[in-house]
Amino acid sequence: MQKFISPICVNPTETQEKVFNVSSASEGFKHCARLVAEMCSEFDLQVAKSVKRHHRSHSSDYVYLVTKDNQLHAGYVYAEGTDSDNMTYYYTCGIISKEKSSAKSDRSTRDSSKIKTLMANLRKNNEIPTENTLIQQYKGGISCAFRAIANNNGNVYFNLNDKLGLLAVKSVLGVDTNISNDVRSQLQDVYDQYKKAVEAVKDMRDTQKRFAQGATFIGVIHSDHDDKVSYIVGKASYDLDKSEVVIHDTVKRYSTLVDSPIASTAVMLRTYLKNQPTSGRAAENELGVTNTDHYYGDIDLAVGYSNYREIFSLIPDIHE
Repeated sequence: MQKFISPICVNPTETQEKVFNVSSASEGFKHCARLVAEMCSEFDLQVAKSVKRHHRSHSSDYVYLVTKDNQLHAGYVYAEGTDSDNMTYYYTCGIISKEKSSAKSDRSTRDSSKIKTLMANLRKNNEIPTENTLIQQYKGGISCAFRAIANNNGNVYFNLNDKLGLLAVKSVLGVDTNISNDVRSQLQDVYDQYKKAVEAVKDMRDTQKRFAQGATFIGVIHSDHDDKVSYIVGKASYDLDKSEVVIHDTVKRYSTLVDSPIASTAVMLRTYLKNQPTSGRAAENELGVTNTDHYYGDIDLAVGYSNYREIFSLIPDIHE
């Protein structure tokens, strides 16, 4: 069973013993081990860790899975019951989205009294955790980062107060053409500010187009059961007409950005971001990003998020 233990597993020997040595395990864990072996064999997955979690009025052992090639999060499995005739198998993953919850599980969980039935339902509903399928769930957050660039200056308003507006209307209509130099100066200032804002929007849209041609994305992924953080790194472009993210090449998971190809860049970004105002979740990650939709012009970095567990940053392939 060693082949089913991921290289990112912190305690591989202990985890293997815990998950697959069923002689001293609880009845639920014995059946969970069978489900784990089946999932790993059929879908090319491996075990990342095993965690005991309290669920309803009791606790269960949850086994977290990752893909074999690039260690992408692939959800978790567990089993509950007192014996073989009263056992329910569960698989929870972000790629599962049922129309409604069932009697025993929520919308992101499939459950069945038989392993074969559970596996068949995953195939039937196109919920097999391949890497290509798993990365699709990150497109929403990546899209938020692309859109954040133009959102910073999305709308332009001509801010003219009532007094100046009335004087301008009277002058245009010929009602009162005697406008003082002071009023003309005020109107000129308002117009200059408007032109400056229009130019800023144009610049930001040009910047968004530059990012859309291609960027490296870094996803800061918070675990849904503890405070641990992992990272995913890949390449993406953005179709502005369709508002659609296109992910290119391989997406890989890292326990630390020190092991990633953007290690030195990450240090530079964190040095800058640590002095910026924060919002949302505390910046307890190696990039120093928080839950925000924002473009940092000083370092040419876009940040966006679609849920509180995932924050995405974009570094453009083409810099200014």
